[in-house]
Amino acid sequence: MNVTEHVLNTYLQNRALGVSTGHVYEVKRFLFKFLSATNWRVDFNSTLDYLNNIRVNKSQAYYSKQTFQIIKFLNYLDLPWAKKIERPQPVHYTPIRVSDEQVNEAIAQSKGDLQMIALIKLGCDSGLRAEELYQLKIENIDLGNRTVYVKHDPKNGQSTKTGVSRQSFFTGKTAKLLNIYFELFNKQNRKKHLFNKITMERKFKQSPIRVKMLRKVFSTRWERNLGPSGAKAVLMGHSNKTVDTSHYMNLDNIELKDVYDRVMSGGK
Repeated sequence: MNVTEHVLNTYLQNRALGVSTGHVYEVKRFLFKFLSATNWRVDFNSTLDYLNNIRVNKSQAYYSKQTFQIIKFLNYLDLPWAKKIERPQPVHYTPIRVSDEQVNEAIAQSKGDLQMIALIKLGCDSGLRAEELYQLKIENIDLGNRTVYVKHDPKNGQSTKTGVSRQSFFTGKTAKLLNIYFELFNKQNRKKHLFNKITMERKFKQSPIRVKMLRKVFSTRWERNLGPSGAKAVLMGHSNKTVDTSHYMNLDNIELKDVYDRVMSGGK
């Protein structure tokens, strides 16, 4: 079957509904490599050859990601032979531990960069994904109620992994820091997002941590303080929430904030 760029772009537009722009870019990169290698003509044998070459020359994790996305695309094309391609076994993953010492080192290395420090503190407090932090606008943060509104609004450049908007919270100390950063942000009056992705990736290039690791810090601190797992799943926007969380836990946002404050000492 011959595949055109129009077909690929239509598929990517469909995938863009409900996922982050970063994820769509990664999928596009995977599929463009695959289609370029097969001269934009896909069949069973050429697909197997391509996947086997990746399996031999790349990491298991990379091979698994590529295979998953390629099979998904082939199924979208309604190619019956796609069902014959076996999915790789799940890759064993050992979580990366990020210590408080590493966080403090990153803050020290920022040399007083208020934007970096604000992002680190907010990420550690709220449990947001990196892409969700990059997409934040000043109107998404309520300093008085220490609330961050994670919007799923693709038309305005904001999306969540689950396709659902949610709320999370931050501590009083972080609220004070954000207030100072907002004053600087409003004076500059030239940025659309509070933490522009390209800018932040450049700033964190020499840092001992990455923005995506801040979410791990939140999760570790929550568990260390014996916080309820169901509430954490809601705050972090887990896509694989438990049955109990999805169907039986019915905390409103005020109750959820009370739980957050008890676990994270958010009011201090």
